[in-house]
Amino acid sequence: MKKVVIFIFLFFCLFISAQSIPEGWYYIRSSYNPNYVIDLNASNATNGNNIHIWEFNGTNAQRWQVVHNNGAIILRSGVNSNFVIDLNASDATNGNNIHIWEYNGTNAQRWFVEYRDGYYVLHSAVNQNFNIDLNRSNTTSGENIHCWENNNTKAQLWIFEAISTNNQNNSSNKGPQLHMIVCPSCGGGGKLPWENYITCKTCGGTGMLVSYQ
Repeated sequence: MKKVVIFIFLFFCLFISAQSIPEGWYYIRSSYNPNYVIDLNASNATNGNNIHIWEFNGTNAQRWQVVHNNGAIILRSGVNSNFVIDLNASDATNGNNIHIWEYNGTNAQRWFVEYRDGYYVLHSAVNQNFNIDLNRSNTTSGENIHCWENNNTKAQLWIFEAISTNNQNNSSNKGPQLHMIVCPSCGGGGKLPWENYITCKTCGGTGMLVSYQ
């Protein structure tokens, strides 16, 4: 019996680690159009300032630091890491806003990660049936990011693109030129131009980003 309990515990740990995103800095790209990313409005790190979708420009407003927190993650702003992505008033209801707020350790600022075929879903720790969602699935600059019940659409699927530490401190707005991917479908991959970094050259499937140059 003891061995069975240990086995279940180890399996659970492996499952959690498989779902996790490594700590570090990322751009969070929309699965609908990877040229659009989660962005802090006007690069203004103040309580209640909005986050929305915006065309990629590589500024600190679009850089987010993943920090692990008791099985969930916290997403700290590249403008000011004391401010994090937060669910307004800890209210997990359809359409409630997601904005920036100074870190306070509440569940409104914690997100559980689910991996789905090359993408990630971010479930609210307030209620895991509700996710970070792109309003109307509309990838145009300024479209809102809010909370919505799990619906298995691409509006709730996100691509986490790792940023090196050096580039996190780089003021240049130039994006990376090449990406290294691995395709879980065929095992292929390789270096691709950043505009097309999620498509496997071998089979046309969705690749998993592992690094960029």
